Amino acid sequence: MNPFLVPKRVFVKASPQDMRAGIERLAAAVASEFDADARDGSVYAFVSKDRKKVKMVAFEGSQACLWYVRAFRGHFPISFGEGLLEVDAARLLVFLKGAECRRTPGTWSLD
Repeated sequence: MNPFLVPKRVFVKASPQDMRAGIERLAAAVASEFDADARDGSVYAFVSKDRKKVKMVAFEGSQACLWYVRAFRGHFPISFGEGLLEVDAARLLVFLKGAECRRTPGTWSLD
């Protein structure tokens, strides 16, 4: 798997995730909580309760990739809610650099 390729789709889980979870548990969370297949070529991002850590998981065929990002100053600016936020790869990078993720009625947006 080439982690530098742009993924088809990127999803951010809107509720906090236990950061002890590994690849298989994160994939199971995607399947059980969102009725989606984590092996669909998308990247799924999960934010810790303290908003200082993000784990991203992606599958390609029989290979899996897990990225772990930690904020050493401040936190990732997300307002927790429910569901999955779909963003493009460019907006994910903006989020990882500190842009706020907000819920408005019926949708999510990154500022």
